[in-house]
Amino acid sequence: MVVFALISFFTPIISSAAIIGSFKKIGADIYKISISLSFVTSFSSFIYLVTFFLGNSSHVSIFPQTLFSLYVTPLSVVVTFFVSLVSLIIHLYSVKYMYDDEGYVRYFVLLDLMIFIIFGLLNVGNIILIAAFWHMMGVVLYFLLVHNFRKKQTYRYGFYTLFTHLLADIPFLIALYLIYNFYHTTDLKLFLDMVSVKKDIYFTNTSISVASLISLFIIISAIIKSAQFPFHIWLPFTLEGPNPVSALMHAGIVNAGAFIANRFAPLFIHGEIALHVALVIGFITAILGSSMMLMQNDIKKALAYSTVGQMGYMMLEIGAGAFALAIYHMMIHGIFKASLFLGSGGVIHEAREDENIDKHSIFDIFFSKIKYKKPSFFEYLLFVFIVPIVITGSIFSPLFKDNSFQSTILFYLFAWVSGAQIVYSVYHTRKRFKALFFTNIGFALALFVYIGAEHFFGTVLYPDKGLFKALFESASWADATFFMIFGIVVTMVVSAWIFAYQSLVHNSSVLSKFSDLYDFIYRVFSREFYILDFSSSVSKKMVELASFINFRMKY
Repeated sequence: MVVFALISFFTPIISSAAIIGSFKKIGADIYKISISLSFVTSFSSFIYLVTFFLGNSSHVSIFPQTLFSLYVTPLSVVVTFFVSLVSLIIHLYSVKYMYDDEGYVRYFVLLDLMIFIIFGLLNVGNIILIAAFWHMMGVVLYFLLVHNFRKKQTYRYGFYTLFTHLLADIPFLIALYLIYNFYHTTDLKLFLDMVSVKKDIYFTNTSISVASLISLFIIISAIIKSAQFPFHIWLPFTLEGPNPVSALMHAGIVNAGAFIANRFAPLFIHGEIALHVALVIGFITAILGSSMMLMQNDIKKALAYSTVGQMGYMMLEIGAGAFALAIYHMMIHGIFKASLFLGSGGVIHEAREDENIDKHSIFDIFFSKIKYKKPSFFEYLLFVFIVPIVITGSIFSPLFKDNSFQSTILFYLFAWVSGAQIVYSVYHTRKRFKALFFTNIGFALALFVYIGAEHFFGTVLYPDKGLFKALFESASWADATFFMIFGIVVTMVVSAWIFAYQSLVHNSSVLSKFSDLYDFIYRVFSREFYILDFSSSVSKKMVELASFINFRMKY
């Protein structure tokens, strides 16, 4: 296992070095080196995965308690194999897609370097090196995104990405300082073994748990790097980068928050405040990201905001204690979003003239005014409310015994809302009852897969059942607070569906009576909450201030 772990880890950096050393001799066929070694990486990572689980060990340390130690866990081997497969597909796609670009050689060097950095983040066992890879991810991503540097907006938007990722490094470095200062080690395994020892920081008459503080800084760093609101704005403005880079970024890089949270999972048993922050921010991001996706007419920007929404769901799962489920979500989202970006890249590459969604597109099924028999309120109540509730309740019932009640009821809410929303969408089709039947069958099957994945990934990634349950318990809120928030959310959802029914029956939105409010909401969403305007204004003022200071210092 050790041999294949090292081969998987170092093959991408060897590929980068080989390309740099031989591109003058090989020329345009340089991609063959990268492709060949990507196959080697995928094969070795598969053997790495198999041999690890055949060894029946919960973790393996290689070169333990050194700067260059590797701390191998189920998370490491599973996600390493996943990233290697996605990387191989992106490498193969890039051969022809990038062939006529000036920086063909540079692209493959940076692509292999990025894969090496992701592998490092997943496998190294020293927190100093984790911080180094955490930082280098943003730097190399910047160079990949500004591949076409001749366009001014490319490196302008690329700088947003670099700045945000550098901002995410700050809380992680603070966490590293606290770890070394209070636990006197930078070895990840040693730290996680010692984290249960209670240590406090005292401010006047109050004390703060060091573990709780470290977990909060790590989750803040994960929130920033994973495009959570209000730090999400860099992700939709990475559209000038090559399409394969967008696929890799949405399949793996932007999921770094799930990586790092799961890597430090035992820490969060002692840091419930961090999980509460993750839950709230994830909830807000999921709603706003999905809403802003619906307002886009640029295909890549719509996909980018879709990713923002999905990252919100992923962070919400972490905040609810479902760490293993967040990894499953990350992998499934990575596969389908990478496929969508590669597909959109093929369309854009052939069209080249227009990246906007066609007005007569498949989305018409949701938005066009099709004449159909309008549903009665009983029919609407039955199919949108009652049937999804029954399906969700019958499938989720085992989880109420095995998992935290609060986490289960939260996932129950999201499953019910998602299913009901899917069912509501088929009212815009002509054969409504046939569509309703198959939609509910599909919804039930999707929930079975969701529950099965939660159980399977929980068993694989966290064989220690005590740790698995402790993560759910640490994510719990005070019952009064939780049910108050839960009640508010359910009231808002039900009210929205009543408005939707009124619109369905009367072909007009109830919100039209509140046109000023509607216009305000539309402006805020269309301007992306004015975050980009604010950051642009601040950066302009800073440049003006720097120019003024430089001018004054001349005399």
